[in-house]
Amino acid sequence: MWQVAMPTWQAVIKAHIATDSYCDGQATPRKLWWSAPLQFGIPTFLCGYLAVACLRSNVYEASRVAEGSLLYASPEGLQMTLHEEFPSWFLQVHRWAGVVLVPLVVVQKHLVPSMAVWPRGSDQRNRLSRWSPEAVRKSHVVIGYASLGAIGYMAFCGFFLRSSSTFEGFQWAMVLFVAPWIVFIAAIPLTVWKDYRVAHAVIGSAVFKACVAVPLARTLGVVLQQWSSSPATMARDYYLGIGIAAVAVGAWALRDAWKMIRAFGGESD
Repeated sequence: MWQVAMPTWQAVIKAHIATDSYCDGQATPRKLWWSAPLQFGIPTFLCGYLAVACLRSNVYEASRVAEGSLLYASPEGLQMTLHEEFPSWFLQVHRWAGVVLVPLVVVQKHLVPSMAVWPRGSDQRNRLSRWSPEAVRKSHVVIGYASLGAIGYMAFCGFFLRSSSTFEGFQWAMVLFVAPWIVFIAAIPLTVWKDYRVAHAVIGSAVFKACVAVPLARTLGVVLQQWSSSPATMARDYYLGIGIAAVAVGAWALRDAWKMIRAFGGESD
């Protein structure tokens, strides 16, 4: 496994707080939210994105690209040409599962430091939590399974939208989109059942970052499509937004994963 000797869950939680760039080595909710631009910017961006996703509707109109095709615009304005309208039921479940997933994962991320047990008088002691670490742990479990359910619905329904698009390579793109979420669905409970504690923390952190990457990719796609304003580059801009977000967030995820793994490399509990 990733560690020679098995650390305790408390050791893993504290290492996560110390090594994760979003947690920034702090233990109190106030510092988590306000101590760094990252911790302020991400929730603000996600709240704005979710507001748009909830308040606006999908739009279909005749396409200027190819006769007989449709131009689809998502609530945030990301455009795509289609052979036919997306299956309504799959589209709505895919959309709302994603909307539900994001706040669940953000709350989950902010619960992790509250599960740490610190000595009395420690600067790291969480004085702002109204609940005991054990109560927070139980909430963590419930929210975790709810998040897995949302991931499952989002990925399953998204996969069945792939055949409607006229974008070249979109069917394969959807397979690549769904694949990591399927890995998360399997890996998150497996690492708990098998007591792979460091792996659980690393993969859980990756889920959070994936929930940042998707809205970021879609927002970048909108910006690029609006910037070029060319139907001919619509698909290119769509994929380019995904690529930029994947590289940026992927590098962030690898950085935090490497720091977490190094914290336990060859050390005994």
